[in-house]
Amino acid sequence: MKYIAPVAAVLLVAAGSIIFDDRRYYFISLAVIIALLAPMVLRFERVNIRYLVLTAALAALAAVSRAAFAPLEQFKPMASVVIVSGACLGAEGGFAVGALGMFASNMYFSQGPWTPWQMLAMGLVGFISGLFFAKKRPNRVLLAVYGFLVTVVVYGVISDISTVVMTYDKPSFEQVIATLSLGFYFNVIHGISSFVFLLLIGSGFIKRLDRLVIKYGIAG
Repeated sequence: MKYIAPVAAVLLVAAGSIIFDDRRYYFISLAVIIALLAPMVLRFERVNIRYLVLTAALAALAAVSRAAFAPLEQFKPMASVVIVSGACLGAEGGFAVGALGMFASNMYFSQGPWTPWQMLAMGLVGFISGLFFAKKRPNRVLLAVYGFLVTVVVYGVISDISTVVMTYDKPSFEQVIATLSLGFYFNVIHGISSFVFLLLIGSGFIKRLDRLVIKYGIAG
């Protein structure tokens, strides 16, 4: 039950893209947001309000961090914020920060049929980080390496797959490989940005968030 929101979001993006052919991306995006919020509403009496506030604040920070580095193409710290959020808030919180942050940032970058896919991709970055760091805290070098890999492999590959889905009706194997190859350079740049930001501030960011979580009893 704990991970029903991320699973529902994955299914909504996949089904929505097939059924609506990406023409109703706002509907799909809002459905994903509802899937994220529904578990919190259903257990409203037991939800820690501080947890909700911190999740919203980190989602806003993720959105602003992406917009602030808009001139630098793929070199953006957003994935770093989402990774740290997942490590400190858990898998479900990390997914919410990634998905909501991406939706909010696209108010600046522009919404489109790519939005649900980007929400899914960045949400999964936070989700996987929450699982990976549930019981351990790596040193800053390992954290940075992890950030590079999860940004390239998870966010990058899902984004490239969305390009295939939106571009071709019946993509061939060659078209899929070509799209992945063309996107590799941009994914590596994105991964390098995660590596740099996590190497410089990742460990300190996690320590400060951990203190907040412990001091104020913040839990999902």
